[in-house]
Amino acid sequence: MNKLRLGPGIGLAFTLVIALMLVVAGTGIVGLREVNQRLHAVTDDYYVKVRLVSQVQNEIDSQARRAYAVISLDQADKRADEIAAIRDSRSAVAKQYEQLTPLVTSAESKAALADIQARRQNYRASLHKFVALATAGQLPDAKTLLLGDMRAHRRAYAKVIGSFAQMEEKLMTQASTEADAQVQHSLMLVTLVAALAALLGMGAAWLIVRSITRPVADAVRLAEAVAEGDLTRCTSIRAATTRSASCWLRCGA
Repeated sequence: MNKLRLGPGIGLAFTLVIALMLVVAGTGIVGLREVNQRLHAVTDDYYVKVRLVSQVQNEIDSQARRAYAVISLDQADKRADEIAAIRDSRSAVAKQYEQLTPLVTSAESKAALADIQARRQNYRASLHKFVALATAGQLPDAKTLLLGDMRAHRRAYAKVIGSFAQMEEKLMTQASTEADAQVQHSLMLVTLVAALAALLGMGAAWLIVRSITRPVADAVRLAEAVAEGDLTRCTSIRAATTRSASCWLRCGA
């Protein structure tokens, strides 16, 4: 039955198909992991930092509005409420920086955060002095400070915060773009490997069908020739199939 036996080539073809399918699975897994890492960088790192510095900026704006209210109000109790709100806002900012600082890991981000902290110290000092003057009822001096050094420090502080937020937003966009590119690359690679696996599968199927139909066709032709009385055809068939063996017996070989 040599002609009906599947040769080593067919086994090799099946082995390659299985190997390519494993490559497809492995490529998909690796691609998904890389995409997952980039998406985590967006959601758990860049986005969080942008959100925190935005909250800091909102608190700074709130402090400025309340400081202007302090020097504008005539009622002492309402000024006291605004001053208390400024103190609460400063505590909120401190907590936001406690969350932000551990997230800053790259050298560029650390340098930007250091610049923010330096501007923050200048602004905090002027704000602290403003609160002290307002609490003591020295509103003209508080107003002069608010419209002078404090406003300049606040603008410089807000500017570096904005630059930091823009840098993190740029990194966030870059990570999102890289995730999209990784998805496209993985899809292309998976499609290519799957196509190769399909071609090899079709090739293996063709070899199997050919290995079966060819000896069967030879046997059919032999049977037709013998039925027509041509017993010499037996000598042209190898003793590889059961049909040729029986033919040899019938021909008396």
